[in-house]
Amino acid sequence: MKRAAFVAAVAAGYRLDLIDYGRDSSGLLLSSGSGTMMAVMDHAPALRFCLDIDAQTDEARLGAFLQLAARHCAPIAIAGWFSITPPGPLLDAVVSCPDRRGWHAYVPGLSFPVEANHPTLGAFLAALSSRNSPN
Repeated sequence: MKRAAFVAAVAAGYRLDLIDYGRDSSGLLLSSGSGTMMAVMDHAPALRFCLDIDAQTDEARLGAFLQLAARHCAPIAIAGWFSITPPGPLLDAVVSCPDRRGWHAYVPGLSFPVEANHPTLGAFLAALSSRNSPN
């Protein structure tokens, strides 16, 4: 899939540790916490790629990557507790993307500027499950 190769190459160019599940879909999960990330990836086949933002130290690279990835990945999902990693750099990266339609977030205690903020992990997963068909 050309789209997957492009997204992987862009992530590598920005020195980001993008994980590719090799699915026939194009979604991207941005997660704070590897446990949450793995649980969401186990239940959301619409997501092909994931990135643990706790491991990212350069917020400018994250924003630049997200601006490019947003053109090739759908849906984009954000999940995490942000108990250790401050949410500011990810929030800045999200705001840098002009079109956030179809984006989903499950971030207890915070509201991200995306189309859908879900109050529970179950609601978040249900919304992503409705997108299980490949994009």
